[in-house]
Amino acid sequence: MGTNPCGAQVLLLTLLSCLAVLRPTLTRPGFSNLQVLFAGWVQTTGLHAVTETLVATDVARRRHHERFHRFYSRGSWMPDQWGKILFTVALRLLAAAEPIRLVLDDTLAPKKGAQVFGIGSHLDAVRSSRKRRVFTFGHCWVMLAMLIPVPFSDRRWAVPLLFRLYRSKRTCAEHGASARYRKKTELGREMLDLVIGWAGGRRI
Repeated sequence: MGTNPCGAQVLLLTLLSCLAVLRPTLTRPGFSNLQVLFAGWVQTTGLHAVTETLVATDVARRRHHERFHRFYSRGSWMPDQWGKILFTVALRLLAAAEPIRLVLDDTLAPKKGAQVFGIGSHLDAVRSSRKRRVFTFGHCWVMLAMLIPVPFSDRRWAVPLLFRLYRSKRTCAEHGASARYRKKTELGREMLDLVIGWAGGRRI
């Protein structure tokens, strides 16, 4: 069965319209950059990198990639603020008496490069077994997500709300006093406390 180009375009435009809830948190150029990055990420089938998203959207030959890298490194937007907005939207999908179901987990994103911030060697749970432990260089993200119902699935889907970069004791020591080591459980508790505050007493 072939892909319907019109249907795919409508789906992409629908997804882009969902970003409107984040518009108040961004400058006009920042929101434009977010739309390009999001559209490229959805259409990318290989490595989900900034440069690949620009190729997928045909922006690479018209704009310099640096402005899109700066969106992450120097942008004025606040990730936790986005998490609160997404939480408010997701809460509308639940019945008033239904408890909020949250999930906490950590995920490894393989990375390499001497200039990559926060990179370290982490246990790769996917590739490891009881007999063989595999370690991979990259970022280890502690994630908090909310389970919500979606019309196209019988199962609940986990929508990521908050995230924290976990850095090992060794990585923190290399950055001196400016980097205080925090366990994954501590990072998870910090995010959980934020959501408890947003829930206003609702059962979690």
